[in-house]
Amino acid sequence: MRLRFFPLFLVTVALIAILPVSVSYAFTLGGNLPQTDVTPISPVIVSTPSENGAIYHIVQYGQTLEMIAFAYGLSVDELRSLNDLGEGVSDIYIGQTLIIRKAQPPTETPTLTPTTPPPTRTPRSITPIMTPTPMPTTTATPRSMIPQGVTISRKALGYLLLGIGVVGLLYLGIHYWLSRKRPST
Repeated sequence: MRLRFFPLFLVTVALIAILPVSVSYAFTLGGNLPQTDVTPISPVIVSTPSENGAIYHIVQYGQTLEMIAFAYGLSVDELRSLNDLGEGVSDIYIGQTLIIRKAQPPTETPTLTPTTPPPTRTPRSITPIMTPTPMPTTTATPRSMIPQGVTISRKALGYLLLGIGVVGLLYLGIHYWLSRKRPST
């Protein structure tokens, strides 16, 4: 009878030991989620060319040469050579301005002299043929299964799944061990 609650006890102990949540927080009702001091990595937002055709990128937190080169369709070597970075150098800093494309020299644009075209004959109007226009239909947008405002930490989820796996293996081992101890009838 005592062994019936043993797996439940193991699961509880494993979850308390593995999850990075304090026990006092886990059992309070209506508490706010703890705040983290994690700064998200900034995605590379592609800059638009200036009037002279040059493109500059300002490095944000967490961005690498590889990320920036991929976003602009360049190779890392091209990006290094445009910014006079040595071969194999990958050190860039937040706020650093990188050259993506150099300014193009101004080109001479030919000017057109307007000429008056000869008069043309006005075509007769033809009655347009009516074609049926398909009616628009509504398409349902699938809703997310995760409620708004809930974030799932990959690390915590990984620890949870690892803990459940370990508890399951412990349970199977103990069950096997106990079944071997019983005298065969």
